[in-house]
Amino acid sequence: MRKEYGFPRKLTYLTIDALSAIIISMHTKNLGRLIPYLKQEAFKLSIFLVSIYGFTFVILQPPSQAPVPPSPVAIPTISVSLQSGSIRIPGLDLTAPLMLVESTIANDFIEPLQKGVALFPSALPGHDGTAIILGHSAPLGWPHINYDWVFSDLQKLKQGDKIMVTFENTEHTYTVDETAILQRGQEIPATYLAKNTSRILLISCWPPGIDNKRIGVVATIDKI
Repeated sequence: MRKEYGFPRKLTYLTIDALSAIIISMHTKNLGRLIPYLKQEAFKLSIFLVSIYGFTFVILQPPSQAPVPPSPVAIPTISVSLQSGSIRIPGLDLTAPLMLVESTIANDFIEPLQKGVALFPSALPGHDGTAIILGHSAPLGWPHINYDWVFSDLQKLKQGDKIMVTFENTEHTYTVDETAILQRGQEIPATYLAKNTSRILLISCWPPGIDNKRIGVVATIDKI
């Protein structure tokens, strides 16, 4: 647990409340009221641990398999100087660096995802094919540190919303087509993998901060 966020203190309060109830009940011999109270405290504690441990597991222990399968579209060769960019989503008041990761090994995504969002080996923004962009999500109220929160609000995007991706010194504007919930490890639906146009697929954990399912947002580039 990360002490600076106050989690151990909250956990201590929950434990102290339960211990206090035991002490009071021992003095009053009112054990009949103790059991329901302890059940309530145990439930509160379990919800707290699930929300915190689930997110911490996602950040510190990424899934062993690749986050998503790669697109079958060939990856163009680019120079090192072009291996970064940014993403901007006005509807979410969000701007973040875009980090290019030339690997499908989960551990290779830890550092890039602390610095922004990560471009999974797939098509490149502005090129034909689907560019797969990964980002962390976090429970409501999580501090905005190390981009752990960056894709927490993807579910708020709706059809027609705009997403701007800057890559190769060019900003590309995409329009959201749909949002979907995917199973962990599920192959990307074939309808999401473009061939004759440029698309992006934003992916994060769902629910926010819990390594259970995935939320995906598909957007198609605006024609000039």
